[in-house]
Amino acid sequence: MRACSIIAATLVLGMAAQTASAQSRISIAVAGEAYGGAPTFQIKMGDRIIGEGLAEKAIDTELEGRLFGAAALDAYIENFEFEIDDAVFDPTAPIRIVLTNDRYADIGDGYDRNLFISTVIVNGVERVGREIKIVEYGVVEVDVPLHEGLRPLYGSGQVAVAAPPADGWPIGATEVAAVPFPIPRPADK
Repeated sequence: MRACSIIAATLVLGMAAQTASAQSRISIAVAGEAYGGAPTFQIKMGDRIIGEGLAEKAIDTELEGRLFGAAALDAYIENFEFEIDDAVFDPTAPIRIVLTNDRYADIGDGYDRNLFISTVIVNGVERVGREIKIVEYGVVEVDVPLHEGLRPLYGSGQVAVAAPPADGWPIGATEVAAVPFPIPRPADK
C-alpha cells in the first residue's frame, strides 16, 4: 500500500513540475443584422487574422426589422472564442474586427447587414462596447453611437478596434507551480 502512495505522489509531482503552455484566448460577443445572409467577420490581432465568424443569430432585416426595434436584444447575441498561439501573441497589438460582407438596400427602414459588438475579452481582460472605437479607411476615428451598449460596425470600410491596456494584454501561457505533496504518514504499528 505504501509503495502505491509513493508512486502516485511521484507521478503527481512530476506532472505538476512540467510547464503547461496554454493558448491565449480572445472571445467576442456580437449581435448582427442579416440581409440576404448573415454577417461574417474577421478578427485580427494587429494585422494578423486569427479567426473568422458568422453571426447566425442575426435578425433578418427583411422579415423582422432592424435590431433597433428588437424587443429581446439578448436573443441575437452570440459568443465566439478564438485561440492564438502564445508564440505569435502580441500583447501590444489592438484587437480589430472587420465586417467582411456588408450589404444594404434602401427599402423601408433599410435592409442591412451589420455587426454589433458587445464585448472583446483577451485572456480575461474585457473591453465593452463603449471602449471599442470605430476607424474608417484605416485612419479616421468616427463617432458611431452605441446601441443598447453595443458598438455598431456598419460598413466594409470600418474596423472596430479594442485597444490593449497600457501594460499590454496578459499572455495566456501559464506555468503550473510544483505544489509540495504531503509527506506520507508512517504506517501504524
